[in-house]
Amino acid sequence: MGIKFNITYWPIVHFKLIGDINDENFEIYKVHYLNVLIKCKKHKEKIILIADLNSDYEMPMKYIFKLALFNKKIFKFNKLYLNAVLIFSQSKSFKNLLNVYLSMITPSSPYKLCSSFEKINLYLTNNLNIHFDANIFNVNNVNQNQDNIEKYNDNYNNNKLDLYKKLNDGNDEINFE
Repeated sequence: MGIKFNITYWPIVHFKLIGDINDENFEIYKVHYLNVLIKCKKHKEKIILIADLNSDYEMPMKYIFKLALFNKKIFKFNKLYLNAVLIFSQSKSFKNLLNVYLSMITPSSPYKLCSSFEKINLYLTNNLNIHFDANIFNVNNVNQNQDNIEKYNDNYNNNKLDLYKKLNDGNDEINFE
């Protein structure tokens, strides 16, 4: 169980929730995501984030609120470093959760809820002129090509406040709790 980030196909970044979301997994997600944003800043690049949230597990509303709060705190960095967010989920109820999330936060980039990797491919081609086969992230391949994001973080401390300061050039402390 946990969160797996794959940056092998940079600037396309894929993450997958493995198992149930819980407080520990959510904190791991935040640290990894902040490290991805630091890599974006260092290389002056925007990413396309593919969020693989396709599972039988329903995400508790608690984590929708936590995600909205986290993204509000890092909005300016998402605006700078996110080209698009593509959410893969076949859950019929996930659209309702996405609507709740969007009622709490203004998106920092275009987003699209996709029910298949083929639809992700179409979005990439038609909207971003990127030819990429997102099927590489299919569940059959999920344990292959999974890079550990820490190897890309240039020895940054994984403390969320320290990571935020790296993004914000040492300015404006923020409470991630």
